Amino acid sequence: MIVFKRNVAIVMIVALIASVIFPLYSAMAEPFIPQPYDPKPDPFTPQPYDPKPEPLNPKGDTHNPDLSKGDSDSGSSNSTAPSGSQDNWGLLDTLGYKLIKYGVNDFIKGQISLIGDLDPINGNISAGQAGRSTYSFLAGILRNGFGLKVDGKGWNKLFLDAWDGVDQFLGISGFVKWRELFSTLRNFGGSGFGQGGFSGFLNRISTPAAQVSKFAYGANIVGIAFNGWEFIYNLGAAYDVAGEADLETQADYNLKALAALGGVAMGAAFLIGGGPIALAVGGIGLAVWAFGTFGQYFTKNKTFARIVSAPMRAVKSGVNAVANAGKRAWNKVKSWFS
Repeated sequence: MIVFKRNVAIVMIVALIASVIFPLYSAMAEPFIPQPYDPKPDPFTPQPYDPKPEPLNPKGDTHNPDLSKGDSDSGSSNSTAPSGSQDNWGLLDTLGYKLIKYGVNDFIKGQISLIGDLDPINGNISAGQAGRSTYSFLAGILRNGFGLKVDGKGWNKLFLDAWDGVDQFLGISGFVKWRELFSTLRNFGGSGFGQGGFSGFLNRISTPAAQVSKFAYGANIVGIAFNGWEFIYNLGAAYDVAGEADLETQADYNLKALAALGGVAMGAAFLIGGGPIALAVGGIGLAVWAFGTFGQYFTKNKTFARIVSAPMRAVKSGVNAVANAGKRAWNKVKSWFS
């Protein structure tokens, strides 16, 4: 037991050192390389005076001012400057927010969760469980550290999201008795879900609920708080740009909100600790997170983007219709007393 605790302590120290060094390295900009002094720079050449320069419109388009306007009815996209509403919702993509989230959600929360999982005081953990918990912590530090300098929807972002998806699946898979699941699936044609129907099936394939340590409980609360905030923020952004920005932007905000909502559900499953409820909540959360995360790579398809963003556009249209009806009714009432 003493040797095990010593090994656990060594693993935690290595993880701590890595989690301190890597974020500092990943956040560093490319080093400044001094350039040699050029004693003979290119001479300045005066340009002829133009008494009638071609005027610029506010969007910077000198020929067709309407190109910068999206089709708000159909949501079609034009590859020009984004709408003012879109410009107001970039907080989650700033380096400052990413660093705060990385420091609190990955670094501090990750270490608290690791301590709760390893339980170095009592030693109530197997070597395999210690290895999985340490991997989960270090993988989050590395993956999200690389993500500090990754924007957009390129192959590098897809790789990081796929890596995150694998780790999310591994986490939720801890709620499943795989042998029972495969046995039920093999006999599904003859006996269906078996005794008790679907609820009995969930009871048989789910691991029993275990007590969640205070460290792990607190760490999951932090994760739920971040995902909850991002869900509300992206939902507000989706409502604000609905019917105004290009289709891809509208769909992206809706899908980001879904991904965050899925993260909230998975965090809630870990708070429950196991059993059929945790399995159901975590499984649904994983599916919602996956659709919201990977669906963003298909929003350049106008049909898909229109379907994804349609519910929020309908909600906004309904709210506007009710608001306009209320204004007309109020103006009618005021006219009676004027």
